[in-house]
Amino acid sequence: EYRRDAQMHPLVKYKDYKPCFDDLVKAFTYKWRVKMAVEFLSDEWFTKVEELRADAGDLDVPAQLADLQLNINVTDGDSEVSMSLNGGNLERGSIDGAGTTLIVPKDLAYKLFIQQDQSAAMQGFMSGQIKVEGDMSKMMAMQSVQPSAKQQELSDKVAEMTA
Repeated sequence: EYRRDAQMHPLVKYKDYKPCFDDLVKAFTYKWRVKMAVEFLSDEWFTKVEELRADAGDLDVPAQLADLQLNINVTDGDSEVSMSLNGGNLERGSIDGAGTTLIVPKDLAYKLFIQQDQSAAMQGFMSGQIKVEGDMSKMMAMQSVQPSAKQQELSDKVAEMTA
């Protein structure tokens, strides 16, 4: 049988095909990406997010988000992880003096911050899964703002590496 492939000459027999270096690199890279998925909200995840953010440089954060500080406590059974939205960036830990704190279950936080599912935000809020302590107007300000192209690119990279 003959195999027609963009990587091979059209007249090379399939049984005579031997993988070239590029084919091996592609296969290794694919396997490496799959294995490199990092658990959402783990210490390793926060470290990788910080590295990606540093590599991204200036994110051109919209003015409405530039001064926004919001604490987020993510619950998972008996455990809780604290993170914050600080100037349009997700960060590890809480911000002293932030006027608003969201309390969100982990599965919903994943939908909100990794899958960027806005309908999940509304459903979570209406069903009482999202609890708000403090100034609710800060949270509402987030709904009307679109991330910059650089922020969206960073979010896509974070989602790609998150398990």
